[in-house]
Amino acid sequence: MSAIPSRSQGAQRLLNKNVTALIPDFPFHYARYLWQAAILKKPLAQVAAQHLGEQVLIVGAGVSGLVAAYEAMRMGLHPIVVEASGRIGGRLYSHVLGDRNDPQGRVICELGAMRFPKSGKALMHYFAKVGMSANSADFPNPGSPAAPSTLVDYENEQTYYERNDLPQKYRRIEDMFFGEFLEQDPIRFTDMENAMQETAVDQGEIKAIWNTILRAGWDDLSFYAAMVEQAKWSREDIDLFGQIGFGTGGWNTDYPNCFLEVLRVLYTGLDTNHTLMYDGSSELPLRLWSRTPASFGDTQVHWPAGTTVESLTRREIADPLNQEVRQIHRLADGTFDVYLHDNK
Repeated sequence: MSAIPSRSQGAQRLLNKNVTALIPDFPFHYARYLWQAAILKKPLAQVAAQHLGEQVLIVGAGVSGLVAAYEAMRMGLHPIVVEASGRIGGRLYSHVLGDRNDPQGRVICELGAMRFPKSGKALMHYFAKVGMSANSADFPNPGSPAAPSTLVDYENEQTYYERNDLPQKYRRIEDMFFGEFLEQDPIRFTDMENAMQETAVDQGEIKAIWNTILRAGWDDLSFYAAMVEQAKWSREDIDLFGQIGFGTGGWNTDYPNCFLEVLRVLYTGLDTNHTLMYDGSSELPLRLWSRTPASFGDTQVHWPAGTTVESLTRREIADPLNQEVRQIHRLADGTFDVYLHDNK
């Protein structure tokens, strides 16, 4: 999503229901998988003894790559991370002005992802693991309780409001969208939300609702077409919704997208209740890269104490940054030749 408004009236309901972002195409509960391993104090999987220490190439040092490398190391495999750019982090990019190690003498500028939804519980698991959740706060999205005030300038008219006390004209749009349009068959927004609440996850219901939407042909509709053909909104309301949303952010850049892309975000609560990480988002992949599992209270097998993803990687490649994978060739014995280009 290029612009993610923060809905006002449903945000607290999402928190009360403790909704988990279970992508409806394949609603596997990744967070529960992580929590179970943490409770048992074991790695995520067991590697056969003859494969311990085998090398695994991880292409890309973003958060996905570093999570994969960290968990592979804990299982006893040998991750080797290569990154085409000159830094760790990928889309998590916190640029620090001043002294990085002095919280009082630095300013962190987020140049990538900066809003992390509470319903994304697998990601929140890792933020908590590396100690970042303790230094976080609700993100001050416009129109949310964390924002002291919001000023909207639309068609030469300025509208001021405080926190999530939406003016009536914006509340009407939100009611039309969530209270009317998304409650119709086959969307059944509240039913899907209920099926994703943590205490009563119903994966069968999630799939049943989603498959009904697909069979009804909604995957052929753009977001804009859905508002015109299905919601039957006026041009005035479509323009207001596109520019302002609920008074917090516009949706017009998403109008060309498939409507199902928008539904995935809304169903899973990814559009609201965001968290701001004061340490800087890049710290998550950096800590997974440079710190030991023991420092996070995790166990690992095979490797001696003090082993990190960084140390295992640098055993094989002294400088894994600026290393672009150009070709991977599978050999007859099942191993791979990897051809790297040094971007420096």
